[in-house]
Amino acid sequence: MSATPISYRKLPIRTLSLITNAPLWIADDHLLEVKSTVLHEHYRRFFFKDIASFIILPTKGYLIRNLIYGSIIAVILLLVSLVATTSSPIIFGTFHQQSPGAFLITIFSPFLILFLTLFIINLALGPTCHCYLFFNSSPSIRLIAPTRIRAARRVLNKLIPLLQPPTPPQPDSVPLP
Repeated sequence: MSATPISYRKLPIRTLSLITNAPLWIADDHLLEVKSTVLHEHYRRFFFKDIASFIILPTKGYLIRNLIYGSIIAVILLLVSLVATTSSPIIFGTFHQQSPGAFLITIFSPFLILFLTLFIINLALGPTCHCYLFFNSSPSIRLIAPTRIRAARRVLNKLIPLLQPPTPPQPDSVPLP
């Protein structure tokens, strides 16, 4: 008896993690989550007939990250602007007319660019979420990916036709007497 190979289609979602990757794969009758780290892989299979619902729960991670990145950017800009506007030119060894503001700008520029880049990337990716699968007979399970609402909606749009039971054929309409 030969087993036919199962064909999988990968869902187009990404996780932004350096260590863990968890893509979702769709087969004809189930969803497969593959959590891969540097040292091992862990597989979880969810059959469509057992899934009762797919829940997208918004989180505040997006807002918290933007507040942290924005605060760090504001502090760096405030420090540089305060020192640059309040200090007079001084002499640093052989460098004449070098102000502490220019020195601080040189030191803090890479950090400013880093946090500004993280802030813009987080804005572009959109709000964060957790995705849960609820089952008919077992407890709910949180999926590792997707972690952004836009990606979760794309996954849900691919899963909706597979989660809905097939409609039974309708009998021919017979007029009532």
